[in-house]
Amino acid sequence: MQIKEAKIFNFGKLQNSNFTFEDGINVIFGENEHGKTTLHAFLTGMLFGMEKTRGRAGKEDGYHRYEPWHAPSYYSGALRFTVGGQPFYLERNFYTKEKSEYLRNEADGEELNVAYGDLDMLLGGIGREEFGNTYDIPQAGAMTGRAMSELLANYLAEAEAGSDGKIHVLEAGKNLLARKKELQAEEKLGQEEKADKIARHRMEADILKANVSKLRTQIQSFEEEQQELAQRLTDRQKKKKQRLRTGIAGTILMGIVLAVCMALYLSNQGGSQVLYVSLGTGILLAGALLLTAVSVGKEKDEALTHAQAMLGQMKERLQESENELINIEEELEELEQPSAPEEELRQDIEALELARMELERLSEEYYLEVADTLNAEISKWISLLTNGTYDSARLGKDGRLWIVADNREMEPEALSRGTLEQIYLALRLAVGSVVMQEEDMPIFLDEAFAMYDDTRLEETLKALAKTGKQIFIFTCQKRESGLLEQAQIPYHLIRM
Repeated sequence: MQIKEAKIFNFGKLQNSNFTFEDGINVIFGENEHGKTTLHAFLTGMLFGMEKTRGRAGKEDGYHRYEPWHAPSYYSGALRFTVGGQPFYLERNFYTKEKSEYLRNEADGEELNVAYGDLDMLLGGIGREEFGNTYDIPQAGAMTGRAMSELLANYLAEAEAGSDGKIHVLEAGKNLLARKKELQAEEKLGQEEKADKIARHRMEADILKANVSKLRTQIQSFEEEQQELAQRLTDRQKKKKQRLRTGIAGTILMGIVLAVCMALYLSNQGGSQVLYVSLGTGILLAGALLLTAVSVGKEKDEALTHAQAMLGQMKERLQESENELINIEEELEELEQPSAPEEELRQDIEALELARMELERLSEEYYLEVADTLNAEISKWISLLTNGTYDSARLGKDGRLWIVADNREMEPEALSRGTLEQIYLALRLAVGSVVMQEEDMPIFLDEAFAMYDDTRLEETLKALAKTGKQIFIFTCQKRESGLLEQAQIPYHLIRM
């Protein structure tokens, strides 16, 4: 791919501006705040789009940074570029409410569709992330060994994922592991809550069992006591009845005798009326004794009725406790078995682990496939950029890079800051050359040489010139232009 022209209608501080570019090295020179970074952002925005981020973070995103405040609907521009020798024209309106893209093959006039992936196809499937991690090189300073390892491990772990394109297995593996840990923590919390609930249920069950046992014992004792009481009352009633019968008979007999005596006495006195009274008195005494006998029987009935009522209440409490115990035991049985959500959670955890293991397998396969190629490419770039001082490197499957010098291996961070900068650049260029095999992309270097001395910068510029790639150097210094002229390397200068 070769970028030929950029037409900025309205983007950040640039309006109605045209820039033309050449093959090979293009130096975009200008003082700070003169638009170099804006042009850089415009080019990447045209190639990969620019999305508006929502929320508080959106205030710092590229969309808001370069959105023209006075004419947001005129937030647009165009780009001319070639792919495979074919010229294309791309126009974008970035304004989120009127977002549009227009892509046309200028050779035959065919109109293409960005939304359907035609631009992605022209770029060889390279996205913003791949480009940003390789050929779009900012002033980032020396990268630590760990960060370089992660950068390379991501690409070593890259694998095909069907229609979705490429995925970074290292990042995906980390996400899967993090999600697995989240689910395991959720599972552990659920198990702890469940264990606590089971313990409470068991305690309640034990209390209910003890209560049921106690009630059964009490009922049995009460029933036995009531049987004994009933027998005692029956016996006592029999004895009282017997005594009452004897008393009644004696009383009646005595009443009769008394009545007869009184009658004989009164007959001589002519007191027949008194006779009747005496007989009545005897009968009343006998009736009183009969009522006493009836009251004894009623006393027994009341005692037994009260006992039966108490026994009924105790049996009701026993039944309630037994029912509650049955419910608690059923709940315990359910709790001790995995629930549907628990089974689903367990399956999710197992699925995440299987997915992680599969990604590791893909990573291993991809490493075996590209390791030799990538090691050769990194060694080539390191040799070029260091002018042969270091000409060999080995990349481990964990992404760690080892520099070979004097027949021994060393980590890059053991080298000087300037050399580390060159090795960092070599890594990005090497990975880019492996990743972008379908379509070669231009290299963007935005103030990337701030830490280079003149010797290293000259070596680097010579190495870049030999690649035959289109290169954009955004700089606020004249060193690059001076060294290019000194080395008689052709370049195209754009002043901002």
